[in-house]
Amino acid sequence: MMESLQKLAEAFVTGHPGMQVPELGVPAFLPPLWAVGAADDAMWADLRGQLGAGALMPGDVLPGAARVISLFFPYSPEVCSQNAAPGETGFGWLYGRIEGHAIMDQTCGLLTAALCDYGFSAARPEEAAGFAVVDDIATWSHRHAGYICGMGTFGLSAGLITRAGVAGRLASLVTDAPLPVTLREYDRYDQWCTRCGACIARCPARAISPGGKAHPPCADFVGETARKYAPRYGCGKCQVALPCTHRRPGKGD
Repeated sequence: MMESLQKLAEAFVTGHPGMQVPELGVPAFLPPLWAVGAADDAMWADLRGQLGAGALMPGDVLPGAARVISLFFPYSPEVCSQNAAPGETGFGWLYGRIEGHAIMDQTCGLLTAALCDYGFSAARPEEAAGFAVVDDIATWSHRHAGYICGMGTFGLSAGLITRAGVAGRLASLVTDAPLPVTLREYDRYDQWCTRCGACIARCPARAISPGGKAHPPCADFVGETARKYAPRYGCGKCQVALPCTHRRPGKGD
């Protein structure tokens, strides 16, 4: 079942006509990377301790939850190269943030329907009754879900460094299907970050330091892009032209 679901998602993303970025003629995203975590993993309780009592747990999203599926949609090399140029946010990056996000939503809907066909249930955290965004902080974090599921670890920029790098976007699904759980290849939240500092110099908001990322200046800068590029928005400068843009540092996979 797992292999069939992965092939279904890959075919949908690669064949979707809206995936082509108009100004570049290339896909916004490559096929998604997968990781699966156990809904009863003790790390979920640790997450609630970090994010607060309002943080959703897998069982809040779907009663009887067994697994959490983390999906990472890597930006294509061409989109990353365009955004690596000095100055304005690349159009491909902005396109991926809005039109690409819609395709991510459709992919999750397709997988939910496919799991239903297999006789299981699935739900998206954004559709849960307790989902909310307060002061730019959501009650479900796709990045933290990815970390728990074995997708990767955090970098100085607070992005998740995956086997396919940090340049991409994350989604999550909660299901009662007993899918194989991904082995976590790390035991520390920032284990795959070499702390090279390249993202510090790349950040136009100067929100990143050797100690990590300050959220308010980043949010303010992204808010400015929303006014500038409406209805699109985004930055992503700290995710491109880095050793970890397309891969886990030190690894060829």
